[in-house]
Formats: sequence, structure tokens, C-alpha cells
Amino acid sequence: MLEETLSNHVAGHEAWYSADSCIEENSVLARLNLSSLIFWPFLIMVLLSPVPFGSIYPWSLSLISAITGILLLGWIIHAATSSSQPAIGLNRAWVLLPAPVLVALWIVLQIAPWMPDSLHHPLWQSTGAVLNQKLDGRITLDAHESATGLMRYLTYCGVFWIALQYGRDADNARRMMVSFAVAGAVYAVYGLIAELSGSNTILWYEKEWYKGAVTSVFRYKNAYATYAALTLICVIALFLEGIWKRGDSHSSRAELRRRIFTWLAEEGWLPGIAIVAIGSALALSNSRAGIISGGIGVLVLLITVNFSHMRRAPYLRGLAAVSFLLTTVFFFVGGGTVMDRLASQDVSGDIRVQIYEATSKAIADAPLTGTGSGTFDEAFFFYHPMELRTQVLRAHSTYLENAMELGIPAAIILTLAILIPALFCLAGLIRRRRHGIYPLIGFAASAVVGFHALFDFTMQVPAVAVTYFAMLGVGCAQSWGTEDRPRQSGG
Repeated sequence: MLEETLSNHVAGHEAWYSADSCIEENSVLARLNLSSLIFWPFLIMVLLSPVPFGSIYPWSLSLISAITGILLLGWIIHAATSSSQPAIGLNRAWVLLPAPVLVALWIVLQIAPWMPDSLHHPLWQSTGAVLNQKLDGRITLDAHESATGLMRYLTYCGVFWIALQYGRDADNARRMMVSFAVAGAVYAVYGLIAELSGSNTILWYEKEWYKGAVTSVFRYKNAYATYAALTLICVIALFLEGIWKRGDSHSSRAELRRRIFTWLAEEGWLPGIAIVAIGSALALSNSRAGIISGGIGVLVLLITVNFSHMRRAPYLRGLAAVSFLLTTVFFFVGGGTVMDRLASQDVSGDIRVQIYEATSKAIADAPLTGTGSGTFDEAFFFYHPMELRTQVLRAHSTYLENAMELGIPAAIILTLAILIPALFCLAGLIRRRRHGIYPLIGFAASAVVGFHALFDFTMQVPAVAVTYFAMLGVGCAQSWGTEDRPRQSGG
């Protein structure tokens, strides 16, 4: 009787523990499923953002914004309902938030009709006088364009935040960076085939501009050059990591060579081919600033890798020298026309100089308030040089355009909003014992876009911006601490 009672008691406890275990397991699976439902659509969105034309059209940007907003809402729900803390909570991410939040608030104030009349753009008063009625003025010249600019800005912030959360997990970080490298190689091969075959098409559309230059699925050669440079950074970093993993301080040189050549024969040839494909496409883009920016990014990568955990990689200096040599060869051979243009270009006759001068006058007229986010083309109309017989839609310098639209103080804060995460990546690549490749990529990618933004507007092409902020988010996520095992990703 006693044995039967004890047996029933034990069986009951086993059933209870089994049920409790099942409930806990189901809860974990539910969290993982919700996390996957956010991560994978996010990654696919970023990878497909270049199709078509770099998502430069309003419907493309609106689609990316809608998807990002839905995924961000999903993450909020996931974080609120999960028993675990977010991968990177506000207690650590707070240092990244003030600058982007201040910029967003300022754009809202530019749109708001209740700001003091003294801050309103003078065109509102002039238009009211012509129409003989009182108009609700605003700081911005065009409230609709500024609202679109705000949507664009919040979309990029959302992309960075999602990448920051899910990139904290090393497996997710690797999935994203490898995916970016593969996408870069695929788009490069397509661009090379389209150009070398003489088809002069982008997908199924006839190419209108930049015939004779590789633009892949992008409409503008400069935008593709920046995208190619970003993915080239990924591939080179992954290649160097592959070499580093075969290193061992206790192995002989013969053993090191055997490991490295075995890896090259089995796996390493894939990133090697990707480097050749993307490098060739970049060189044949004939983008002056894009090629130089890519070279600077590669140079920054090869320099800063010496401060990372991969600094003891075998033959690192030799690989760096070969990479630099190959980069130089690609630029001079593949981009011969670019070098000719660089050598013969008369800077004083470049229309960009006229645009820069006119933009500077516009900045001087509203140095604190700006003309409104997204209003450059409308505001520039009043400063358009008479001798410049072409429509100007962009300042061809993101820094100048930001200063004109947002005002100098907000433009500086916007630059800091990107510079601070980039510096986090620099600190992370130095102190991380493992996974320092991701901060390394984030910092080198920042060098690419930061330099190219001096001379062009490629960061205003959604596909380029989305890809960069995803890379920066992953690099920043992997910059915290020196621990090898990160916390739960995403939620």
C-alpha cells in the first residue's frame, strides 16, 4: 500500500514537472518564432532594397518604411511580452539616443504651424500677401516634403535599431554580414554581365544614363559604387577572418600554410572570387568619388585590423599588402577612364562648385533654422545661378544639404548621431576578444559613406542607407563588452 502511494506521488510529480517543462519549452519556442518572424523579413528587406533602382522612387521608400515600422512594432511587442531583457536595453543604448531623437524632434518643429512667426520661412508671408489671406506659416518651405523627410529619417533609425538588437547575437551578426557579402557579389556579377554584354539595360529597362559604366540594379553609378564598396568591405573582412581562424601560435609555418591552402581550396575561393567580382564592378562604375571612397574604406579596414583580435593572423601584413596592390590594380586598370578624368578635371569648371557656392548662400540666409527637411530642390530654386543651365535636385554634398535643410546646429547633431555609433565600432574592434570583425566592418563602412558624402548624395538613396545602417547596427551591437557569449537576441 505504501509503495503504491509513493509510486502515485512520484508519478504525479513527474507529470507536473513534465507539464511545466513543456510549458517553458513552448514559451521559448514562441519567443524564438516571434523573433524569427522579425529577423528574417528584416534581412530579406535589406538584401532586396536595391531592386529596383536602389528604391529611389516614392513607392519603394514607402514600402521599406512600412515594413520597417511593422517589424519595429513587432519587436516592441516581443520585448514587452518576453520575460527576458532586450539584447541591448536603454541602460546601455542611452548614449546612442539623444542625437537622433533631437534631430527627429527638430524636424517635427520645422513642420509644426505653431512655431513663432519670426522663425517661419519668409515665403509663407510673401505667398499670403499675394493671395491676400493669412496663411499658417512654418519653418519649412514645404510641410509635405518635410514629412516625407521625417519618414525617411525614422525608417533609417528603425533599421539601425532592429540591426542593433538582433545583431547582438553572434550567429545573427554573421548571417547578416555573410548575406550582405553574397548580395554584393550577386549584384556585381549581374552588373558586369549587363555591361560587358552591351545590353545597356537595368533589369528589363533601357539604361537612360551612365552608358558604359557598371550600375548593376541601380540607376546612378555613384550610388552603386557606394553599395559595392560597402559589400566589398564585408567580403574582405570575412576573408581575413577565415585566414585568422586557421592561425595557431603553436603551429609550424608548414602547418599554417597547409591549413590556409586547404581552406582556400575548400571554402576560401568563394570570398576570393567575390572580392574580384565586386572590385571589378566598382572599378568599372567609373565613379570618381565612389572608387576613392572604396579605396579609403579598404585602407581603413587594413589599418584597423591591426588593432583588432585578428592582429595575430598569419601572413596578415602580406595579405594586407596584396589586397592593397590588387585594389590599386583594379582602380588603375578597370577604372582607367576615371583616372584620366581625375587627371584632366578642371575643378573650377565643375558645376558642383557652383552648386556648393549657391548652397552656401542659402545656408547663410537661414543658418539656425534651415529651409526644412527634404526641401533642397525647392529652396535651391531661389539661389540657382543664372549661368547654370540645368535643374539641380541635390547639393552633391550630404553635409551641405543637411546644413541647408536642417540648419547648422541640427546638421551637426545629425552627423554626431552617425559618428557616435561609428566610434563605438572603433572601440569595439579594439577591445573585443572575439567577433571583432563586426565592429571592424561597421567602422570601415562608416569611412566609406562618410567620405563619399562629402562629394555626393549616395546616402540619400534608400538601398545604400538601409544597407549601411544595418551594417552599422550590427557592428555597434557587437562592440559592447569583451564577453564571448552575448545575451539573448532581439527580445
